[in-house]
Amino acid sequence: MLAKQSAIDEALRLLEHLTSSGLTARALGGIAVAVRCPSAQSGALARSYSDLDLIVDRKSAHRLTPHLEELGYTPDASFNAIHGRSRLMFAHAEHGHVDVFIDRFVMCHTLDLKRRLRLHPTTLAPADLLLTKLQVAELNRKDVTDTVALVVDLPLSDAEDAINAEYVIEVLSSDWGWWRTVTANLELVQCHLDDLSLDAANRSRAYAALEALRSGIDRSRKSLGWRLRAQVGDRLPWRDDPEESHG
Repeated sequence: MLAKQSAIDEALRLLEHLTSSGLTARALGGIAVAVRCPSAQSGALARSYSDLDLIVDRKSAHRLTPHLEELGYTPDASFNAIHGRSRLMFAHAEHGHVDVFIDRFVMCHTLDLKRRLRLHPTTLAPADLLLTKLQVAELNRKDVTDTVALVVDLPLSDAEDAINAEYVIEVLSSDWGWWRTVTANLELVQCHLDDLSLDAANRSRAYAALEALRSGIDRSRKSLGWRLRAQVGDRLPWRDDPEESHG
């Protein structure tokens, strides 16, 4: 496990080097949440990290390996040979693993981020960070903790420096599978708020934000594809179930 501050510092070192070299790279996962959210850096919502997750555009992916090697990271040759069109893996003796997604975040659901990588200079936009957390089939404590940090520190809004609720609702209203997973997880996070040792004000703020997001999703107009898939419901799988979890 990586200590919180050293993990954040290393992520920022990597991103600064890659960006200054002309690559498009952004952090995601728990470390990205910590970069964006003060509440994730200390107190009840602070935690340690097992790895660093990045996302790059395809053009940058072709140039990435020598830059990470310059910073002391060794490519996982076998993994990269098999998965290199969508993901790359690197390791550092001191700083652990770096998992690099290319254009899209693909786990239980697929989030296409090609057009959204430049919304913030360091991390994914908060709405995308929230979706990468809530797409997990079986939330663990770190996913709950990171989700709560996002909604405690960042308001629901139509702006990209906050949690763009309209964008989140658009994603869920056009894809029943995304909707099925995320709405169940929003309810689950609300149920686990009492487990996080939050003070009353932050617990109330988080609950209200999660409830407002659920309400907006419920009221939204769903696409034809969503409505057709909803008729099938749980009788067919609506998500992938990858074995590995992420920071």
